[in-house]
This record gives sequence, structure tokens and C-alpha cells, in this order.
Amino acid sequence: MSSNIGFSIYVSNWRENIEALTFVYTEGASVFTSLHVPEESNDEFIDEVIEMIKSIKKIGYSVIADVSTRTLSNFKVKNLNELVNLLKLDCLRIDYGFSIKEIIELNKNVKIAINGSTINKVSLEELSNSCGNKIAAIHNFYPRVDTGLDDEQFIDLNNMLLNNSFQIYAFIPGDVNLRGPIYEGLPTLESHRNCAPYACYVDMNKNYSIDDIIVGDGIISHTEYDMIKYYRENDVIILPVELDSNHKYLDGTIFSIREDSPYSLMRLKESREYASMGDKIIDYNCIKRSRGSLTIDNYKYGRYSGEIQITKKDYNADERVNVIGQIKDEYILLLKCINNGDKIKIINV
Repeated sequence: MSSNIGFSIYVSNWRENIEALTFVYTEGASVFTSLHVPEESNDEFIDEVIEMIKSIKKIGYSVIADVSTRTLSNFKVKNLNELVNLLKLDCLRIDYGFSIKEIIELNKNVKIAINGSTINKVSLEELSNSCGNKIAAIHNFYPRVDTGLDDEQFIDLNNMLLNNSFQIYAFIPGDVNLRGPIYEGLPTLESHRNCAPYACYVDMNKNYSIDDIIVGDGIISHTEYDMIKYYRENDVIILPVELDSNHKYLDGTIFSIREDSPYSLMRLKESREYASMGDKIIDYNCIKRSRGSLTIDNYKYGRYSGEIQITKKDYNADERVNVIGQIKDEYILLLKCINNGDKIKIINV
């Protein structure tokens, strides 16, 4: 089952993004916002937040608000229950300043999410014992380069959360109007820093089984959203490839990965049958095969002629193998997401 895809909207930019939010809405999706950024605590700011949340919820999204003790003074309320009633919030992500006891009490009235990246085992078990599966964990996003979570660290944290029946949320970077002040993406995983949102989404869904995946930088382009939508609806992984001029005909073709493919490359199951209908495959562009190369065996490989492969590591040049395309750098992450037996769709970019 595919993960929900959500977005991040902030009071400073919600009006320019509200139309795009309508386009990318899917049932069950959430919008994340922060209510403890350094803002003016005046009536105009409060009214703007109320209008923002009302507009987001009208589309159909549930709203998750990141809050701290500063939020209470900014909104002139005594406690978080008053804040929930004022803003009609669906979930509070407790960042800092509240005790475990306060979180447990709050959870009786509204869905609560804790910080999945900083929680310790003792607190986690206490929350789990008191709240059961009615509480979620939302990981941090990391604006500064080199500070995002390591893949192994992420796995360890999630195992701890899953063992206590927590629903898990995590962030992926955007590709439209990256959020300042650093403008280098807002991922949970450092390995996602320079990757396309679609590739990060598939990685989070396939390799980490994250329940809800949120774009930290706001929204994403139509191209990225359409690929995510296609994957969710068809369980087929789109693979953006720069095809050479002789192989544009592969654009839009769906292949299965052979079940006996080795870990280091993917053999496309239907490719030889597909090629047998065409002309003799001459040898050309028999160059070194870098990771992410799309290749086809030429006539010198005999009965293997026409087999298409995708490399997961670097290979030396072979006079029997033509290099016909290359996965775009920002989508190379997809190589760790495609397993034997999966279906892929090659698109030319």
C-alpha cells in the first residue's frame, strides 16, 4: 500500500500556494505548518493563520501544526486545548516545552505527534503504554547540509517507533521554491538532499514503509506529482532516462524486472522478445557502463541480442553491449527501490 503524500504550507506563503494545493490533493492527505516560528503575536497574524487553516481544510486536508510553548504566547491562549479550538487543528506536533504527562493529557482531546527524530526509548514506551496507537511520530526536516539523518539511524529510530505501534511521518525535499533561508531542501534523510521528490517518495514508501510522507519545502511541480500519482495508482515505478536518439521508441514502455536478476544490475524481462521483432542490433557506443546506464546487447552477444539491462554499479566497456541511455542524477536513488519482479516504466527526459 502506498503512503499518503502531504505538503507544508506556512503563513508567510499560503496564499500563493493554495491553488496548487487544490491540484495535488488526494484523500487522506495532510498539510504541515509551523506555529512557533518567530512571528508577530498580534491580531492580524492570528487572523491570517485562522484564514489559512480554514482554506486548507476546505480543500479536504487535515492540518498538522508544529507547536511549542512560544505558540501559546503568540496566540494569546492559556493552553494547547484552547489553541486547537481556536484554529480547528487536527493534529499537534509537540516540539519542545511540554512534559510527557501534558502530552498524554492532550491526547485525550486531539491527535498528538511527537518528534520522531529525538524521542528516547523510555519516553516512547511511556507514551505507548498510556496512549496506545492513538499517537504518531513526525521526524524532523533538516535545512542545513550534512545534518539530515543517516539511513541506518533512520531505520533504528523507526524500528523503535514501530515496536511501540506509532504511525510514522517523514519529510522529503521539494523542487519548487525551496524554503529559505538556506534553500537547499528540507529532507529528513541526508541522502535525499539533492534528489527529486518523486524518487524520495518512492524510497520512503518502498524501503522504509513510512505512513505519511510530507514535502518539507511546500509543494512540488506537476511533473513530480504526476509520477507519484502514477506510482500510487499503478504500482509501477517510472524511471526517467535520457535515451539516445536511436532508442526514443522505448519512451513509455513498461518492463518487468527478471526475478533472477543479480543485485548489481536489472534484466528487463520482455526486452529480448521486444527486440526480436526489429532489425539486427549493430554494435555502437560500447563504452564504460556507469551506474544507472541503460544498455542493450548487440548482435555479437548471439541469442542475448536485444536484452536491455540497467546497471546498479559501474561496469567496464564491452564490445557486445551498447549504452543507450542514462538515468538522470536526481533519480538515481530509484535504483535502490526497484526489486526483482517489480514493474518499471521508462520515460525519456
